[in-house]
Amino acid sequence: MRPGLTYRLILMAASIMLIPLVEETWQSSLLYVIAAYSGISTVVYIMVKEKKNSI
Repeated sequence: MRPGLTYRLILMAASIMLIPLVEETWQSSLLYVIAAYSGISTVVYIMVKEKKNSI
């Protein structure tokens, strides 16, 4: 596993775990955004890597 991918997965997992702990404020919205961003960037990272390997 690459450090970039590991970092993204840890960020996504941590933000998802923290969502129930914070009140319904801007903090929870921020965590949702971080989780979504890290999830999407992880998927894009994997797709780009697979595309490079197939060429």
